[in-house]
Amino acid sequence: MVGTESTGKTTLARELARVYGTLWTHEFGRELWVSQGGGTFADHLVMARRQLQRETAAARHARDFLFCDTNAWTTLHWSLFTYGAADARLVELADSTFDDYVWVVCGMEIPFEDDGVRELLGDKARRMHEQQVADLERRAPEVVVYAEGTVEERIAQVSEAIGAPQLSSYTS
Repeated sequence: MVGTESTGKTTLARELARVYGTLWTHEFGRELWVSQGGGTFADHLVMARRQLQRETAAARHARDFLFCDTNAWTTLHWSLFTYGAADARLVELADSTFDDYVWVVCGMEIPFEDDGVRELLGDKARRMHEQQVADLERRAPEVVVYAEGTVEERIAQVSEAIGAPQLSSYTS
């Protein structure tokens, strides 16, 4: 799940994991940012590496899909948006993992929830969203899913793109 702040990435990843009977990974960068009361340029590489470690560990136990609430590419875009630059190792990490995903861009129609940690309001959020969409469409438009509307509508849009969840062969 990618998109700017407060676009429902966490909710969608969690709900898709529930619907598909699999796992999801929570955003490490947010945890780090909250625990430190902010962050630095160097933290972006740390966040991307730790996020990838979480994805790799969870993928070993996931069933069919692993739904990720962010990734190295998203962290790269935060660095570019915030600092106008990114660590070359972060660029390399984002590029080397780019083809590992089906990209779900969460729309901005969900009301912004200011929890005291959010950084992007109004026009800043729109500009970052446009930056992300332009990069995805330049790189791989055929693997981009646009998830908009309610959580249920978003789940349906993602399911249409990746296939309906398979019913378990197990009975209770």
